[in-house]
Amino acid sequence: MAFVIGLGNHGTQYRTTRHNVGALSLELLASELGLSWTTKSGYDQAICSRAALNDLVGNVPPPPTADSIASVDEIRLIRLRTFMNVSGAKFRNLLRAESIATSAFSSEPAPGPPFLFVHDDLDKPPGTLTFRVQGSAAGHNGIRSVQALLGTDKFARIRVGVGRPSDRNDVADYVLHSMPGKELQTFKSDIAPAVWGMMGDWLSNLERGLQVKVPGTIKV
Repeated sequence: MAFVIGLGNHGTQYRTTRHNVGALSLELLASELGLSWTTKSGYDQAICSRAALNDLVGNVPPPPTADSIASVDEIRLIRLRTFMNVSGAKFRNLLRAESIATSAFSSEPAPGPPFLFVHDDLDKPPGTLTFRVQGSAAGHNGIRSVQALLGTDKFARIRVGVGRPSDRNDVADYVLHSMPGKELQTFKSDIAPAVWGMMGDWLSNLERGLQVKVPGTIKV
């Protein structure tokens, strides 16, 4: 089992904003595969089989190696029912429900199931995806909230470039308004599927015991 958390603001009015590209990526994946969402305490969950993701993105399961972990057969897609800046509080609900201690994230190797976060990145242009196994929040308040909860920056993430507005004073307005038609269509047709592919690469390389071999940056 693995968890993928798409960060964003909860509420239909935020669904297609640039700040919600993480959550929207998972919503589109669930829709593509015909998955249903179940509401839990503080978050929504959809269960995706690894086989279905592999078929969708053309991912071939890796052969086992001496460093391989057990194969991941189930992926739990998570969207938090909260505002971005306080993501850690509802993520705590998920950890409690799964009986996972925050200290597990600081262990080497982590004893529990793998986690991956997907979120927006103002510092990269649209269509640029960046994978990291750890690192600073880089100004992202949702990631900062999760780091404050866990007491570590050692968790994997896919950063989805959304670019910056020409006037840097308009950042809040830029990320909290819905993407215009052409940008949204490109996200749905090209960028979200690239996120799904990177998810598949992440799982395959975890199973090979090679956590950092996912492509660091790709341009869609």
